[in-house]
Amino acid sequence: MGNRTLSLFFTLLLGVFIVIGVVLSFFFKKNRRLFDFIFSLAFSIIIMLIALDLLPEIISCFGLKQIWLFLIFSILGFFFFKMLDSFLPDHEEEGKSKKEEEENNLHIGRITTFALTLHNVIEGMALYFIVMENAFSGVMMGLGVGLHNIPLGIMISSTLYQEKTKEKDSSFYLFLLILSPFIGGLIPFLFQFQAVNSTLMGVLLSLTLGMLCYISFCELLPKVLKAKEKRLSIYGIVMGILLLLCTMFF
Repeated sequence: MGNRTLSLFFTLLLGVFIVIGVVLSFFFKKNRRLFDFIFSLAFSIIIMLIALDLLPEIISCFGLKQIWLFLIFSILGFFFFKMLDSFLPDHEEEGKSKKEEEENNLHIGRITTFALTLHNVIEGMALYFIVMENAFSGVMMGLGVGLHNIPLGIMISSTLYQEKTKEKDSSFYLFLLILSPFIGGLIPFLFQFQAVNSTLMGVLLSLTLGMLCYISFCELLPKVLKAKEKRLSIYGIVMGILLLLCTMFF
C-alpha cells in the first residue's frame, strides 16, 4: 500500500469513529453514565493531542520566527467556530414543550453538522499530509481526533433523529459528516500532491488546533464540569491521558 493510499485510508477511518458513535447513540443515548465518561475521555484526549502532538508539529512547520502565524490562524480557527455557534438557538431546555425541544435539537444538530463537516474537511487534509510525512504522527492525530469523533457521533445522531424527524434528511446530514474527513484527504489525493509547503501545513494545523480548542473548552469542558457521575468523569480523563501516552510509547 503506497503512502498516498495509506494516507487516504487514514482519513476514511476518522469517519468510522463517527459511525461508532452513531451506533452507540441508538443503544445508549439515554444513559447519562455513558455520556459523562465519553465526554471526559474525549476532552482529555484532545488536550493531550494539542499539547504533545499538534503544538510541536506546528512549531516544526513555522519555526520560532513565524510563531505569530500560529497565533493568528489558531485564533481564526477558534473564532470561526465561535461565529458559527452564535447562530445556534438558545441551548436551554427549561420551559420548552416536547415539540419545541425536538425542533431546537434538530436545528442544533444540523448547524453543528455543518460546522463539523467544514472542520473535518480541513482535518482530513491535514491528516493526509501528516501521514505522508510521518505515519506515526498520523496515527497519533487519527487516534485522538477519532476518539473525539465518537461522542460527536453520539451527540449529532441524538439531535438529528428526533421522533418527528424525516430520517432521509437526517441520514443525509450524517452521511456528509461521516465522509467529510475522507473528502478532505481526497482533494490532495486526486491532484496527486506528494507534499505540502511547511507554511501551508502549519496554517492547516493551526486552524485545526483552534477549532479543537473551541470544541474542547466551549463544548466538552462544560459537559465534563456538569457531569453527575463525577467518578466516571475522572475515570474518563485518566483513561484518555493513559491511552494517548501508551500509544506514544509504543
